[in-house]
Amino acid sequence: MGILIYCTIKVIQAPEMIDVFLLSCCGLLGVDSVTSIWKGNKNED
Repeated sequence: MGILIYCTIKVIQAPEMIDVFLLSCCGLLGVDSVTSIWKGNKNED
């Protein structure tokens, strides 16, 4: 992510990294929604 920010600031193209970065972000968002199934509602009073 740091390299992508650096390339954006210096106006350097990094198209190969953008694809991997976007796929990783989308994949991790999907994993987070799946793991929320097992968290459940823990309402202890």
